[in-house]
Amino acid sequence: ITKLTDVGDLAKAYADKAEAEAKRKALKGDLCFYRPEVQRLWADGIRHRIGNLPKCAPPFYNLGDENGLVVTSGFGEYDDFYFREFLKAKYGTVENLNRNWRTNCADFASVPHLKPEDAKRIGNLAAWGDHRAYIEKMYADIHNFCRREIRKYDPGAPVGAEGSEPGNLEQTFAELEFWGPYSNLVEDEVLRSLGGNRIRTLWWGGYPASHGGRGKTPFPVSLMNDLAKGTVMGNAWFDVSVGQNHGFFYSDLKIADDVAKYLPWHDRFKDGLAQLLIRNPLKDEQTLFYWSHESSTASIASEKCLSPRDGLSTLIKSFYRNGRSFEFVSRRTLERLKTAKVVFLCGASALSDEEISALRAFAAAGGRIVADVEPAVMNENLAWRDKGALADLWGRGKS
Repeated sequence: ITKLTDVGDLAKAYADKAEAEAKRKALKGDLCFYRPEVQRLWADGIRHRIGNLPKCAPPFYNLGDENGLVVTSGFGEYDDFYFREFLKAKYGTVENLNRNWRTNCADFASVPHLKPEDAKRIGNLAAWGDHRAYIEKMYADIHNFCRREIRKYDPGAPVGAEGSEPGNLEQTFAELEFWGPYSNLVEDEVLRSLGGNRIRTLWWGGYPASHGGRGKTPFPVSLMNDLAKGTVMGNAWFDVSVGQNHGFFYSDLKIADDVAKYLPWHDRFKDGLAQLLIRNPLKDEQTLFYWSHESSTASIASEKCLSPRDGLSTLIKSFYRNGRSFEFVSRRTLERLKTAKVVFLCGASALSDEEISALRAFAAAGGRIVADVEPAVMNENLAWRDKGALADLWGRGKS
């Protein structure tokens, strides 16, 4: 689907090679996804590839393995237009953009599309973050577009991806029913807590001891570890081809002797315990960990900002060891604050006014906020504030 410049691949979706060549030339090398003509090629590729698949009633459609985004991309001729459309939707007015970018652009048409290295060099972290957010949105939009196209031919079919970069995780899985991650201590727990009932499987290939830290524990234990914790609800294999070393039906399992030992462990879960673990919710201890994707981005933009993952990793491991439960709260799920008693802010450097107001209301109602570094020193657009917007909660003057 994605090889839009490959005439041989396009020819499979069209009547002949000449038609495919004409489609390719019409793009003039610019594959910006937001171009309608590019989206038509994606749609035609899906229509061709889906064929008779709905007749086989697949449990879900996998949009890819190890999908990724390149944040330095997105500077084609058409990207300039669509980037400015993205900015219009985000900021509303050019005056609002100017306040965040610290510029004096007359209108959105005159807003420069700075390359990341140039934006960072001149200290315009808001512009740096906006390009990154534009690429992350495109990445999410591609996944969700494909899901909508597939469901034209197989209505109600679950669609997602596995083993792929999350981008802005909540944005990426917004319309998807399935997301299969690699092992990741923090983001797998974010997925569990904020992902609802989405299908969450940890994928395994022909090298089960090498990926995501799985080799640190015996294979049968690590295979079930995430199931027991509830971060995923199943295990999946890359394919089911006999003789394929990424497949569940691999004919010679000598590549990983431990694979043969996992079956009794798996059966103990399969015979009922797994369903209990997956379907029963964790005890609500009214403890929330704050997930801020913008703060994670801020830690990449500036060494002054701590990565949220640093504090969250320690907290999660501590809660595991002590048998305590927790959930996540984010900008999109602020209503969760209404039933919580404690909120941990880890590396929460970039928070919006809406988030700050919600946290203040939480504290005013008797809730406790614990932070590892000064929170809200930036807004959600990575524009620096004069001081931490929650500083007074720790007795350091009024904000």
